[in-house]
Amino acid sequence: SRYEMACQSSGSRPPAVITWSKGGDLITKDVRQVTSLDGNVTTSTVTITPAPEDTGLSLSCRAINPSMEDAVIEDSWTLNVHYAPIVKVEIVGNKNASIVEGVDVRMLCKVKANPRIKNISWIFNFVRLGPHDE
Repeated sequence: SRYEMACQSSGSRPPAVITWSKGGDLITKDVRQVTSLDGNVTTSTVTITPAPEDTGLSLSCRAINPSMEDAVIEDSWTLNVHYAPIVKVEIVGNKNASIVEGVDVRMLCKVKANPRIKNISWIFNFVRLGPHDE
């Protein structure tokens, strides 16, 4: 999903220049800036498509008066991206070995999700396995 965020600065003469960053990296794509007719209010919007790896990063808006480069105001939000579980199953041990009938195989299930998952179930031939099933 795409989200539009807005940042507004008022009272700067000349009008403020507003920049956006995510995780400290400048954002230049999908940014718009509009100044009111009287020059008193500058509004900037950015459209973002958050990804799972953006969780915990700061989205920042920085307003600068071009005549006074030390006159900076910044606001930021910590991104908390909710997403469906991303699952990866691995064979434990020698990954290149062939699987032989009758020989135990250990598997590891790695899950990344936000919010965190509450439980993991293993299913074999449409039957849910218990913690000690073979």
